[in-house]
Amino acid sequence: MRVLNTKADMSKSNISKENTCRGIHGAFYYNMHANPGKTLMESAGKTYDYRTVGSQACNVISFINAHTGENECAPGWVGVFCQDRAAAVAAYMGILASSKGFVPLDPDFPGARLNDMLKRSGINLLIVDRQSLARSREVLSQLDTAIHVCVVSFESDIPESDLKDLAGTEGSTQTYHLAQDYDTSESPLEYDVASDLPAYLMFTSGSTGRPKGVAISHGNVRHFLDSVMGIYNFNESDRFSQNFALTFDLSIFDLFVPIEASATICVPSRGENIFIKKYITRNKLTVWFSVPSLVSAAQASRQLSHGIFESLRYSLFCGEPLLVGQARQWQEAAPQSVIENLYGPTEVTIACTRYRWKKTSQMLDADIVPIGSAIGNVITQVLDDNMHEVSPGQRGELVLGGDQVALGYLDDKAQQEVRFPKLATDLTAHYRTGDRVLLDPDDNKLLFIGRMDNQVQLNGYRVELSDIEVVLGNMLGGCQVIVSPRPNYTSCNRIVVFLEKQSADNRNDTDILLESRDHLPYYMVPEKIVLIDKFPQNSNGKIDRKALAELDH
Repeated sequence: MRVLNTKADMSKSNISKENTCRGIHGAFYYNMHANPGKTLMESAGKTYDYRTVGSQACNVISFINAHTGENECAPGWVGVFCQDRAAAVAAYMGILASSKGFVPLDPDFPGARLNDMLKRSGINLLIVDRQSLARSREVLSQLDTAIHVCVVSFESDIPESDLKDLAGTEGSTQTYHLAQDYDTSESPLEYDVASDLPAYLMFTSGSTGRPKGVAISHGNVRHFLDSVMGIYNFNESDRFSQNFALTFDLSIFDLFVPIEASATICVPSRGENIFIKKYITRNKLTVWFSVPSLVSAAQASRQLSHGIFESLRYSLFCGEPLLVGQARQWQEAAPQSVIENLYGPTEVTIACTRYRWKKTSQMLDADIVPIGSAIGNVITQVLDDNMHEVSPGQRGELVLGGDQVALGYLDDKAQQEVRFPKLATDLTAHYRTGDRVLLDPDDNKLLFIGRMDNQVQLNGYRVELSDIEVVLGNMLGGCQVIVSPRPNYTSCNRIVVFLEKQSADNRNDTDILLESRDHLPYYMVPEKIVLIDKFPQNSNGKIDRKALAELDH
């Protein structure tokens, strides 16, 4: 295990032939050659087959080759700045086939956060879609790094306004290119890659106010894909949901699993991800994957009724604790569906344990569905504070091992040593999840108890409360900010920010809330700002967070 740097670690000269696997782009290019007319994706009333998306992917390969050359020290990460899912798939597959790794970047994130990600990952190549072109220019205008930007478009006639944007501005360090202007290179027929070749870099919330970059290899994802395909009977007739943003690692499942199964990806139109009844029934989805809070939201808006989702064969939930009541509500709406609760941190590649819901379960409605047992060769251990295994039925921290454990963090040696320890019983790297669990002695299933720190899930996203505190504190000139989570099982967690009035510098709560949107990703923006005279203190003279939380009730 090592901390990745941004250059030499991903050069082709580092690829070992001794430990290879099938690259995670292999199924895409196989289908492109064997089934070019097969529908890959349906989105916004348009149908995309493998031939169409594959052509753009090959353009991306040519673009990358043209701007990389033989320079072995060229950065190995390529940014993807797309809203359109078809464009994102073309970008991902072109990048992977070029032996580089992709970095999903959300156009809706604040510019400063995006620029931090771009700088730290050493990106000098960026793939954008037409929808994100103007935003990319806005973000990149704040950088002095030379970046080549490739625009992927499935339309032959591009509006003159877009072409004008491509022309660039005097003094700009960025150059813009059309993917279609690059000769289509031969698509790869050799799919084997080094198992430790990085496939993607996913940024998650960090406790210091800067997001953590988690590097995942082809081998990590390959073990997950092979395990999933062995567990579930996915096939080319299946129609998969798309419920996760590209910057959420569960989106890797959304794209790569249906491609592995030669199935169809059904992208929701605007608003359908809220009104899921229409989305599922109109698209005749057979595989559903979402955070559990969508179940509660659908129930609250009266979208669930008996048998309404008769097309669903599989319903998978991940990203948040699945409540027994949610599982029962969904089973009522999708009586023919297998329901499974998946669990897994980004650092152990998408999901690493699963529990199949039983219709006859006698658990109370307030209970959390177990997270179950390991997927594939994932190693699960419940350890005490001294990293010793506890007895079944006792609580401890869940520590994970096996082939799905990530390559590590980008430029964060301190966190790497803490989170990826080597245990005395096993010298390979493991990952400390920070989740408190117990192993049920009766059925050998893991039960989720809660967090050991201040990390929460917001709409499925992993968020460090201190990340928000640091960002907002800096925004307000270095003052102290306290963030309090609000569990709400009817929808999802929400967060409230407490601030002393004297630190607000004559700004009211509404002004601060609006300004926070320029500094935080949309899913981390607090629901409410509470201004108080002075933070309450406990007997030790420390801020009493419990007393603060009670002020908002």
